Amino acid sequence: MITNEVITGVKDGLALLGVCWAHADMSGLDVLPVGSDDLALIVPNGHALAGRRHVRFADTLSYEHAGLRPTSSVTTLLRRESSRSGKVLRYRALVSTFEAAISVVSAGLAVSVVPAQVALRYQEAAGIRVIPLNESWAHRKFALCCRNRKTLARPAASFVRHLLAESREQPETELGATVKETPS
Repeated sequence: MITNEVITGVKDGLALLGVCWAHADMSGLDVLPVGSDDLALIVPNGHALAGRRHVRFADTLSYEHAGLRPTSSVTTLLRRESSRSGKVLRYRALVSTFEAAISVVSAGLAVSVVPAQVALRYQEAAGIRVIPLNESWAHRKFALCCRNRKTLARPAASFVRHLLAESREQPETELGATVKETPS
C-alpha cells in the first residue's frame, strides 16, 4: 500500500500498525521512527551512466524511466524534483513494484529510481548498475504508526519493539554511506 493508504487504514482501524514514509501527515497517530533508505538510479550494465560513482537526478531526465504508479511516494517525489529542475520526467513503462522496474531496466528498456537496498539484492543477477543519487531528498525516513501504542495487544507491542530494535541495529549500506559522503 502507498503511504496515504497505510495511514488511512490505521486511522480507520483496518490495521493496528503501519509503516510508511515519515514525512506524511500522521496527525492523531502515535509515530515512531523505524528506519530509512536511499534512492538510487539503476541502469543496465553498459549504459552511458553506468560508469558514474553518483548522479544528479536532473542528469537522468534525458532518459526514459520505468516508474511506479502515479500515487506512490517515490513517483510523487520524482515528479516534484523533475519540475524543480525544469525538465520533464518521461516514462517508458509504469509498473507496480520495484522488482518489476528492475526487470524493465535489466531488459535495457529504461532507467529507474528505486531504493538502493532493494536494487542491491538484484544487481548481479539482473545485470544492472546501482548508482547513488547525489541529492539530499534521496535519503528517505520511515515511521511506524498506530492509533495508540499504549493499548496495543501484547503480540503487536512485541512486534513494535522488534522493529525498533532492528532499525537501531541496521548498519548503513555501502551505497548509503557513499550517498551521504558526496556533497549535494
